[in-house]
Amino acid sequence: MAIPPRLRGETEYDAGFGAHHLGAAENIHIAHQLGLIPMSRTAAFWILVSVVLVFGYGGSLFVELIVDYHWFEMMGFSQVFTTVVWAKIFIGAAGIAVAFLILFANLAYAARQLGDPRRFMTPGMLSSGLGNLVSKRSLVSIAAIVSLVLAVLTGVALAASWERVLLYLNAVPFGDADPIFGHDTSFYVFTLPFYAMVQAFLWSTGVLAAISSGIVYYLYFQAERARTSMDELSALAATPASHRMHLAVLGAFMLLLWGVGLYLDRFELMHRSTGLFTGPGYADVNGTLPILAVQAGTAVVAAVALVLVVAKARGRMLLVLAVVVGVVQLGGGFYASMLQRFVVAPNELERERAYLDHHIKATNRAFALDQIVERRLQEEDELTMADIENNRATVNNVRLWDHAPLLDTFAQIQEIRTYYDFVSVDNDRYRLNGELRQTMLSPRELNNESLPSRTWVNERLTFTHGYGLTVGPVNRVNEQGLPVLYVQDLPPRSTAPELEVSRPEIYYGEVTKDYVFVKTRQQEFNYPEGDQNIFSTYDGKGGLELGSLWRRLLVSAYTRDLKMLLSDDFTSETRVLIYRNIVQRINKIAPFLRFDADPYMVIDEGRLFWIFDGYTVSDRFPYAEHFEQVGNYLRNPVKAVIDAYHGSVTFYLVDPEEPIARAWNAVFPGMIRPAGRARRFAARASSPSSRLLQRAGGDVCHLPHARREHLL
Repeated sequence: MAIPPRLRGETEYDAGFGAHHLGAAENIHIAHQLGLIPMSRTAAFWILVSVVLVFGYGGSLFVELIVDYHWFEMMGFSQVFTTVVWAKIFIGAAGIAVAFLILFANLAYAARQLGDPRRFMTPGMLSSGLGNLVSKRSLVSIAAIVSLVLAVLTGVALAASWERVLLYLNAVPFGDADPIFGHDTSFYVFTLPFYAMVQAFLWSTGVLAAISSGIVYYLYFQAERARTSMDELSALAATPASHRMHLAVLGAFMLLLWGVGLYLDRFELMHRSTGLFTGPGYADVNGTLPILAVQAGTAVVAAVALVLVVAKARGRMLLVLAVVVGVVQLGGGFYASMLQRFVVAPNELERERAYLDHHIKATNRAFALDQIVERRLQEEDELTMADIENNRATVNNVRLWDHAPLLDTFAQIQEIRTYYDFVSVDNDRYRLNGELRQTMLSPRELNNESLPSRTWVNERLTFTHGYGLTVGPVNRVNEQGLPVLYVQDLPPRSTAPELEVSRPEIYYGEVTKDYVFVKTRQQEFNYPEGDQNIFSTYDGKGGLELGSLWRRLLVSAYTRDLKMLLSDDFTSETRVLIYRNIVQRINKIAPFLRFDADPYMVIDEGRLFWIFDGYTVSDRFPYAEHFEQVGNYLRNPVKAVIDAYHGSVTFYLVDPEEPIARAWNAVFPGMIRPAGRARRFAARASSPSSRLLQRAGGDVCHLPHARREHLL
């Protein structure tokens, strides 16, 4: 676009403020602003890059969302996917709507208080064309845009709290009450987090509204001071009453929310560590709790007083109000510390005895230690043969093999090929020949990183699965000093009919990471047999179908794999197996449960299954001790079973009375099934102790003694 003649040289504008001469450089700058000169190639390039990045990122999220929906539907958990997505949408939309109303109401009001913004502009700004763009109406539009952007950011952050909202709406009572307020534990686990979330959301929105409105009034203040040449104090005194009242209302809103937060802090004390133990002690019950109530009341009174003081323009009263609020806040903390130092410390054991008992009992309940039955062992002079014969089942299953050296031994004698890996050794119990025997087993998984030739065909079409497992008793060796094996070799050979494996392929495992394509024209490597390789074709139910071009394009975009679009090996029955790593798979379906990172495998009716222990955890159980990465509440109410061949996932509720699991079962009806078949796995399997339980167990058992010794 050519530069208009009037912008080439000097131009004189008369906007009613006198003539203003603009040079050529200034005219070109104005022409840029008015769109009269095309943007530079560099600017166009970066704008294009920004657009591509935005749409690319959004498109990637959209593709992932669509693929995940089809995957959840194939797995039989479409309800989980839609419930979570709609919950995020509704929560985010509600947050955006509320935040926008608060922000826009304040920003629009502040913008209207400015009047015509052109009166704050210099003659040069007016003559540049900016004066025609800026008006009272345009300021309101700008306020709407800014409010919407901030509201979207706030709403998206709020949507991440979907678990709190769903648990609040489906809360289940624990059936007990805390010793201070008498609330059921469900109030602390389900209700209080929701209240705290709402308070934090409104507080952050109020802060944004106060800052943005304050910026508008500050610009007004600076412009008015520059226009009238007043000093700062005079300009501040001349601030319109409507501005002061608006900021006072915002301040009152923040004070009310602060008071709500202080009131909620009284209940938050029930699960906070206060030094010696978790939960309120003597000084907290007799000092901190009543002080928090007083401080909350003071904040409410201060909110009302702030509006009244500003309305009546009493500046000194405003200072008095600030001093009163500060004294109450600082004095409250001082009183509680003095109570601890001069009343509790001299006789700490006696003062804290009742609260220490609350702490120990709550910790025992939170970790189900109160369900342990204590039995006193009778002292015997010596162990007799009669004792051994009476406990033959136990003696015959005393474990002699340690996991680490046995894993190395399995790798040396049973991996067969370098691309197979034994990752871990698990314990299991089977009834063999009518006798219950404890065994140690390890699955033989395929490690793609160890393939001799890592081509796309090998990694995606040919080498798709591991094969079989090795099983042996825990306490037997052969004449070479090696472990006796019940199941060994490729294909698996079993010396016990109960351990026959009819479906040894492992498509889903601990080592597995990448996606593969099955039911293609390329046969899959099954297992080596001497110098020959045996091939097969997947006959399972897992995977997403790739029959249509649309589905292939979708999966290609999801996996960022263009080669699948060019391959001639795909048929109308071809499927893609994704989320094959079982830890990733289980957490994808149920992110609201905590699972052990070390699942174990079992043989059931000739098929291989992975078993996960699913835990419900919380860090809000009143008075219970906190443990790192665990929280202060831990139960194991869920067993998850993954078919190593089909990839199907089934959740079983083995503790139907556990409140958090019941709440999630109400959120996703039918997702967690009654124990049923899982009781066979649970009754027979004896995996190593959960890492979660290992972290907390020893410390919890030692807790009562440690606390009492500290007081003594």
